[in-house]
Amino acid sequence: MRFYQRAWLSIVRGRSKTLILFLILFVMGNVMAGSLAIRQTGEKVAKEIKQKLGTTVAIRPIFEIDPDFVGKDPFDKPNPIRLNLSDDVIHQLTTHPAVEVFDMGHQYPFIYYRGTNTNLQVFRIDDIYVIYTEDLYGRGVMSERYFDLESKKISISEGRNLTQKEIDEGAAVGLIPEFVAKFNMIQVGDKIPFRHQIGDKRNHQYASFVGESYEIEVVGFFKLNTDEIYNESGNLKEEYFTIYVPEKFVNKRYLMDKQMYADAQYYEDPTDRWFQSYYPKVILSSDEFLDDYKQFAINLINNKDVQIITSNDAYESVAAPVLIISLIAEYILFLAFGATILSVSLVILLFLRDRVYEVGVYGALGEKKVFSILQIVMEILIITFAAASISLFTGQVLAQQLSNSIVLKQLEMVDEAKLIKVDQSEAALISASEVARAYKIEMSAEYAFFLYGILMTTGLLSSVVPMLLIVSVKPKKILL
Repeated sequence: MRFYQRAWLSIVRGRSKTLILFLILFVMGNVMAGSLAIRQTGEKVAKEIKQKLGTTVAIRPIFEIDPDFVGKDPFDKPNPIRLNLSDDVIHQLTTHPAVEVFDMGHQYPFIYYRGTNTNLQVFRIDDIYVIYTEDLYGRGVMSERYFDLESKKISISEGRNLTQKEIDEGAAVGLIPEFVAKFNMIQVGDKIPFRHQIGDKRNHQYASFVGESYEIEVVGFFKLNTDEIYNESGNLKEEYFTIYVPEKFVNKRYLMDKQMYADAQYYEDPTDRWFQSYYPKVILSSDEFLDDYKQFAINLINNKDVQIITSNDAYESVAAPVLIISLIAEYILFLAFGATILSVSLVILLFLRDRVYEVGVYGALGEKKVFSILQIVMEILIITFAAASISLFTGQVLAQQLSNSIVLKQLEMVDEAKLIKVDQSEAALISASEVARAYKIEMSAEYAFFLYGILMTTGLLSSVVPMLLIVSVKPKKILL
């Protein structure tokens, strides 16, 4: 009788021993299958969420948001904290080989004026809810590839982008929100009139000091790539009030207003408060460089009051429960792997003591020891395969139950107001609910392959000790 036939008969006839070995492999297989499913799901979620977050780095001062100013006119906020980065530091941050986009423009209010009409419609729901504004934020861009466009925060819905020549020359051209264009019947190529005007905003009155008027040619419309309309303060998102223009054009408007306030000495000059730094944001060529670039920026800036936030930080803040359970699952997987090898080896060794005589007989009949070894290995692998096949499904159920009771409940408790954000002016790009939706335990070919691979490897390693015992068997001593 060939060794593989003997292996099968041994499994069928030795039911109690087979059952004990199967139960050990099944229990430990479930532990490993559950751990593997959780670990692979965590990796899948990380890849999916990080891809959505991109390869972004933000450099900004550490500051506390004053609750007295939440929900109020953004032009009434106190003087912003300045980064005061030197030209050399900015140059090094910009020219780093991993940098694809470096955005460090400013934003400044432009006052709309067309005859007696000083308001633009920026939002409307039928004729019941209409929002007007007399100011648009001029947001300066320094390159055709600026952060909001490259990070897909906005996209151009009609017309074209600003050209590098227009940006370099500080041309009076801009991109406006498609809502503003729609509600005010503005076409691509139209010119929107603005004017320099100063006054005491505290009393909501403007003086008769009116400077020159100027126009901005609309070269295109942009839309927000999100269904969210309001920011965390409950106000309309600032992009609805934004016009993207060359950075040099923003600087020109700021300097002219500043001169007007200097001439009208009895008015408080708010221009420095309005001329807010649009803190540096960087897009890197690959997420592999995020941690290295962050450390490079920390060492270069060397200021404890400046924080460098990466998209990895943003992910870790919202997906902490996923990261923790994935790490625990990885440790459990390794422990279960070792425990299975040890326990199965001991059980096989115990059972093999009763089969030493059988091995001796086959040896005395002239059979090579390699066939006796192959018989034992085949028995172990058959039982292991059966246990792995069932564990493939039951382990997923176990992983799903653990995920529902631990991960998803922890994600529900995440305080989204405390999440780390790359763009401080926005709500978190990824919410805890999005992470929860992405966290699904699913069957995959990779999961099945790894589970069978791990358990079959466990079975093979468990047979090492029995192999050594068989090799040491001397048929003559056993039979005499």
